[in-house]
Amino acid sequence: MDPSWTPVGKGSGRRPRQAAGAGVIQVITPVPPNGLSVPGDWLPASEGYAWRLGKPVADLKGLGDAIAADPELSICVASRMWNWAMSRGDIVNDQVTLTPELAKRLSGILVQNNWNVKELIRQVFNDPNFVRY
Repeated sequence: MDPSWTPVGKGSGRRPRQAAGAGVIQVITPVPPNGLSVPGDWLPASEGYAWRLGKPVADLKGLGDAIAADPELSICVASRMWNWAMSRGDIVNDQVTLTPELAKRLSGILVQNNWNVKELIRQVFNDPNFVRY
């Protein structure tokens, strides 16, 4: 057995040994040999990281910072949770949008609760507009 690989569990495959730490990707690739993912698994070497078209970032941390700083992120998350609860299609693919007032209110709930998605889902299912249907 290759010493750089370690058994994960009975019948669950093997993954490479790697110490956890800052900047280490800890996602197991879902195809054999089930090693820890590397950027080349999802991003071609010829492409760099970017947040939105024409807004490049240096690395994964920069990508996370750019996403977190985007004021439209909370509206996007809230809209997707609402559409999921209503069994609607995807907001991007199906152009199923909320009213601006509802989207703003739900995004406010998300931000006020420190981005607690579980609380957002609870609020969505108890919202008068949802209960009405």
